Amino acid sequence: MSTAQYQNYNGDQRQRIGTPDGGEMEKHFNDAKSYILSTTSKNGVNLYNHLVKCVSRLLTEQPRDSAVIFEDISKSARSQEEEKKEDEPNPEAEQILNEEQKPLFEKGENTDDLDEEALQSPLPHILEQAYYFEQAGIGLGRDETYQIWLALKQLVDKSQFEKLRFWGKILGTEKNYYVAEVEQNADDEVEEEEENEENNENEDGKDLDDDEEGEGDEDPLPKSTFKSPPTVPKEERGTGVNRYTYYVCNRPGAPWVRLPTITPAHISLARQIKVYFTGDLTREIKSYPAYPGTEKHYLRAQIARISATTQVSPNGRFKFSDEEEEEEEGGRTNYEDNEDFTGAPLSELTDEELNGWVHHVLHILPQGRTKWWNPKEGEEEEEQEEEEDEDAKAENEPQPEQGPPLLTPVGADADIHHTKAWTAKISSNLIPQYACAFIRSNLWPGHRKALSNMKRWYATMINSNNYYQQATLTTSKPILYFVNGSIPSWRVMMALYEKGIDFEGKRLKVMSTPKETKSAEFLAINPRGLTPTLVDTDGSIIAESLAILHYLEEYYPNTLPLVPVEKSEHIRVLQRIQESQNLVDIYEPLEEIVFKTPKEEQSSHKDSIIKTLQLIDQELAFWQMYLTKTTFIACNQFTLADCAFYPVIAYLIHRGLNLDKFPILKNYINTIKTKPAAIKSHPIDWAEKGGKINIFRVVNNIVVNSDKENE
Repeated sequence: MSTAQYQNYNGDQRQRIGTPDGGEMEKHFNDAKSYILSTTSKNGVNLYNHLVKCVSRLLTEQPRDSAVIFEDISKSARSQEEEKKEDEPNPEAEQILNEEQKPLFEKGENTDDLDEEALQSPLPHILEQAYYFEQAGIGLGRDETYQIWLALKQLVDKSQFEKLRFWGKILGTEKNYYVAEVEQNADDEVEEEEENEENNENEDGKDLDDDEEGEGDEDPLPKSTFKSPPTVPKEERGTGVNRYTYYVCNRPGAPWVRLPTITPAHISLARQIKVYFTGDLTREIKSYPAYPGTEKHYLRAQIARISATTQVSPNGRFKFSDEEEEEEEGGRTNYEDNEDFTGAPLSELTDEELNGWVHHVLHILPQGRTKWWNPKEGEEEEEQEEEEDEDAKAENEPQPEQGPPLLTPVGADADIHHTKAWTAKISSNLIPQYACAFIRSNLWPGHRKALSNMKRWYATMINSNNYYQQATLTTSKPILYFVNGSIPSWRVMMALYEKGIDFEGKRLKVMSTPKETKSAEFLAINPRGLTPTLVDTDGSIIAESLAILHYLEEYYPNTLPLVPVEKSEHIRVLQRIQESQNLVDIYEPLEEIVFKTPKEEQSSHKDSIIKTLQLIDQELAFWQMYLTKTTFIACNQFTLADCAFYPVIAYLIHRGLNLDKFPILKNYINTIKTKPAAIKSHPIDWAEKGGKINIFRVVNNIVVNSDKENE
């Protein structure tokens, strides 16, 4: 029954029978309840349950201005429900995944007759590689690695490749990309469909002027004399940035998709924009400047950039052919295996000068190619025949672009803000005779690593497409990475809401494995993996909650000021902000005892618990004393000091703290929690007291039980 239908029905009933009797009233009530019990949202939340939650919270907290903050309570309840739905497992998705990966584990054809030719497969032994990468602290897990191995085998079985290796994994916002790098056989034919698509990219509208010429009787418009610069041609398949072919899939078992060859324009524009991958190859890239392709072109361009910058090998592993003479322009472009290479000692591979590793992939020039193309070659012959003096010719002649030659040591790479472009380490200093050397790129943060154990070397990539820049991300509004229920995150959210700053909150979950704060995407933003972390609209990244509070006050001057100008009040606010951490530091040992100490050993911490509880009371007495002089923590107005302190005391109440001994402090908490900023920033799905584990009740029980044991 719709709202209009119910209103019409209710009005008709009243006109017909006047005031309804008990039976009619019950019928109306049941009809109304049926309506609000009906599903009213996409995720299955009905209006009845939503109203129950809102009213229950109003009755529990009993705020003074309930009519004003009801909308905020409603939004908070709806947000909590959406978070729950996100965390619920999806059996249908798991079933689809199982069916998709089932062929990976099925026995292939002709696997009984394993002749010598069948065993000579380009399929790499990535389980062996994964073992060595684990020594360097990087890996995808044994199960996922094995599934990738089987997926690569599927790819090998369907096509003929000269070489194949697992290039790496790129993280996306919706789906991830698993990337395989292959070298086609020389006699393999390239699919015509892709080539035709690339060749005809710009042919639409080519004859438009010819078709329209002569139409109508109006005078023709003057023709522009501007000539666009010649289009830089792409490097052919098998050469330069298109030397290798790349296949991607969203997960092991999903179909492999071949990425297209790329043009210099794809690479040049990829350098000018920063876009997160979604996992959808057909997605249009919306950016400025406009990108000439979809996500598959952008992905292929980023793979080329990463490979050209970070593909390194031990010095001496490759050599130039004695028969090959150096070309006049651009230097040598090919190398061969050095059969005399017997390995490199770890001391050379971890040398501070970084001369033990060399680049074995050609550098991509600013032009977007590995070999420079002279734009003068595209000019017409008659222009070349025009007479010019030698000085004019020299001025108009473009300067050739050159990059570092092949097999250049990585130590020659430019520093990144006084930091070397590479970090070389040993996997273990405790057992160095069995250790591996590994090197990590600091230009492409994440896990771009090459690794060597004297004679063998491997390389892989696990990242989210983050190139090192001072401003890593520009957004339309600030982004706050936070953990639900965390005191530091709560402080910043409360300040943002109070100042009226529109922001995007990105919740990171830490109760699941692996923790989202340790994901490659977040570590690229904050290498410490700590929240809160604020990414401002200009790309500035600010970590640490108290630092963010000061930043918001300094760089958002047109918002509600939360630090008074008057000197004495200003000083008190700054002091109280720092003091707010004292209570956290005193309380934390209690959680250490409850969560990290075995139960049979907890009673031995009785004296420490008693001392900590006494210190908490002493600290609370200080804060109550402050409140006898001012309405709020630092002065008679709400300030950043309240944003810093309130989440601390509210968290302790959530953990079971009783404030009956501190009535002034208790009244302060009851006042603050009704503020819209406190309601909006309130942790999702929190009980008012005690939480899942009432810490104060637990530690008091430990003390009581310890006394009983000693009697």
